[in-house]
Amino acid sequence: MISTSFSAMQSPLSAMQTDAQKINESGHRVANINTPNMTPPVDLAEERVIQIETEKDFAANAEVIKTQDKMLGELIDLVT
Repeated sequence: MISTSFSAMQSPLSAMQTDAQKINESGHRVANINTPNMTPPVDLAEERVIQIETEKDFAANAEVIKTQDKMLGELIDLVT
């Protein structure tokens, strides 16, 4: 049961890693907005939407991990 709980944490952790990569990529595009011949051209509004969505996804996955941690702690308390 406990190993199942740990493996269940992999999904939100993996999603958070993906979110971190999205933020890094968006930041890179924004930081290089004035680079000549940047293709495709950077749309700041689109980048901000990506950043906001990614921030919310990251926060939601963090809450999933907190909830799983709390549940696992309660399970351990019940067993001991």
